[in-house]
Amino acid sequence: MGSVITAANVEQIAGLNTLARIHYQPGGLNPVIFVLDGKLDVGFITTTNKFVSQTIAFRTYIYHQSNKFFFYINEGNSFHLHKKIIGIYILSRWFFCLQLIISSVVFVDLFIFVAFWGLVASDPDHLQDFCVADKTSRINVNGYPCKNAVNVTEVDFFFGGLANSAVINNLVGSVITTANVEKILGLNTLGVSLARIDYQPDGLNPPHTHPRASEIIFVLDGELDVGFITTANKLISKSIKIGDIFVFPEGLVHYQKNNGVKPASVIAGFNSQFPGTQSIATTLFTSTPLVPDHVLTKGFQIGTKGVKKMRSKLAPKKNETIGLY
Repeated sequence: MGSVITAANVEQIAGLNTLARIHYQPGGLNPVIFVLDGKLDVGFITTTNKFVSQTIAFRTYIYHQSNKFFFYINEGNSFHLHKKIIGIYILSRWFFCLQLIISSVVFVDLFIFVAFWGLVASDPDHLQDFCVADKTSRINVNGYPCKNAVNVTEVDFFFGGLANSAVINNLVGSVITTANVEKILGLNTLGVSLARIDYQPDGLNPPHTHPRASEIIFVLDGELDVGFITTANKLISKSIKIGDIFVFPEGLVHYQKNNGVKPASVIAGFNSQFPGTQSIATTLFTSTPLVPDHVLTKGFQIGTKGVKKMRSKLAPKKNETIGLY
C-alpha cells in the first residue's frame, strides 16, 4: 500500500486517544487527513452515493463539522501548529473516507488528532411530544422542521408497508422495505425506525454499513447466516432461524445471507429515524462522480480492466429494486 502507521494511542500511552503519525511514500494510501507536507487527493462517498473529492496541499487542512466539508488555507510564509486549529475532526462516523494519494515526489507527513465532540449514541432527543416532519418546508435542518401541531393526524404515525413480503427482482436476491422518517413523518426526532428485508433462497443483503445507527434484526421466516466485522478485522457470525435476534453495532460492515432452500424475512430495528446505508461494493464502484480508477486499482490491488468489470456488474439494472434503509 506504500504507507506505514506509527501509533501513539491509548494502547501505548495512557491518556492519549486516536493520536498517530503517518509516513507516506509517493503514491501512498491511507484514510486520514492533515497535511504538513506534500500534495494529496482526498475524497469520501456520502450515503446517497455521491463522491466528494478535493486536492489539498501543504499548509492546508480539512475541517469537518455538521456534515459539511470545509477547507482552510494557511496563506502565510511559514507553517505553525496552533491549539486553535489542531483539534480537527478527521474521520467522521457519517462518511466513508476513501483514500489519500501523494501527488508530489517527496515524502509526506501527516499529523492526526481526532476530536470526538458532539457524538451521540442515537438521534438527538426530542423536546416536545412529537415533531412530525414537514417535508414541504424550505428550511434546511438536521432532520425535518416540525409540522404545525394543528395539522397533525393519525396518518402521520401509521405505515402498513411491512405486512407483506416484497417482490424481489434483482441479482443479489434480497429487497429492503423501509419504515423510516421518509415513510412515517411522525418518526422525526424520535430516533427510531424499522425495515423489512426479504430474501430469496441463496439471497444476500450485501456487506454494508449504517453510519448513523446500530441494527437489531428479528427473524420472521427462514434461516440466515449473518455476521459483522470489527475494526480489529474479526468476523463475528452466526446462523439464525425463526424467532432469533441478532445485533449489528453501529458503523460496522455486516451482511445477511439466506443459505436455506426457502425464502426468509426479517424485521430490522434502528436507533435512528434515518440510519443511512452504504453498500461497500456499490459505494466504491458506482458513485457519482466515479471514484478514480487509480484509487480502486491500488486499494484493491487489481487492474483497470478489473475495475471496469466490477462497475459493469454493479451498475443498477433497469427496473431493479433493492431499497435503502
